[in-house]
Amino acid sequence: MIRSSLIALAAVTVFAAPVMAADLLVAEPASQPAMSSSEWYLSLHVGGVSIAPVETTFVYGGPNTGDVSSDYGYRLGGAVGVELSDNVAIEGELSYATVNLSEFDYGVGTDSVEGTAATTSLMANFVLGTDMGGLRPYVGVGAGAVNVSLDIPELVFGGGDALNDNDWTWGAQVFAGLEVPVGENVYLGARYRFQWIGDTSFNDDNSDPVSLGTIDAQSAELTLRFSL
Repeated sequence: MIRSSLIALAAVTVFAAPVMAADLLVAEPASQPAMSSSEWYLSLHVGGVSIAPVETTFVYGGPNTGDVSSDYGYRLGGAVGVELSDNVAIEGELSYATVNLSEFDYGVGTDSVEGTAATTSLMANFVLGTDMGGLRPYVGVGAGAVNVSLDIPELVFGGGDALNDNDWTWGAQVFAGLEVPVGENVYLGARYRFQWIGDTSFNDDNSDPVSLGTIDAQSAELTLRFSL
């Protein structure tokens, strides 16, 4: 009886040993790194804006063409974006800018001009940035649609009719800035923006056409960004 038990135990040991060895040789599956989740943010901006003289054509006793100048104005707006990685983000931006008109240059003389011009921009932006020990420089490009509106009193543009009209056109922009953390998930910064706005057409109160050429706008802005 004892002999039979020893033989059975030896047989179990012989057959079990290769199986146990095989189990030991099977490598544990490597753990997969967790994907980092995208981080959403909200940003606000405010600053001063300057617009280069804009080629303008209107009808008053015949076609008149010249350049309209403006005073410094302001820009404000905000954006909602998502950081796809530590260096790349995309965002949708809404901004508003306005200036007071000041002068119309005919080429042989100038006239004072009253009234305001304003733009409302809807932009999709692509942003590249990097963290440099708390200081984060970044650059961005964007494109989208811009609504340009003019509000000019009667007897101003060459003595013609009042103008209160708006038109949609294309727009594109580039910007660069710096930001620093000032609290948990809060960043304060400053940036420069250059924006191009396409040609626009309007009608005054007498249905006479008024057209603006391309608008070049520059702005210096303060920014505040919140990680959500």
